[in-house]
Amino acid sequence: MILILVGVLFINYLIYIKGERAKVIVKNEPKFFDSIIISKYLTVAFIVITTSFLFWVADYAMHVIEQCQ
Repeated sequence: MILILVGVLFINYLIYIKGERAKVIVKNEPKFFDSIIISKYLTVAFIVITTSFLFWVADYAMHVIEQCQ
């Protein structure tokens, strides 16, 4: 499992960092439906949702494990 993770990280490194594709993506400033406002709101929503996973997933997993016993 860890070997797969290391492999994926290495492939991403080769594609985005070594190939300088990350610079091209940041320079082009991709937009959602050609709107900077929608893109910013979606980015903030994504960050809030993924950060919230750090807090509530552990409680949810404990609840599921307790129900299995």
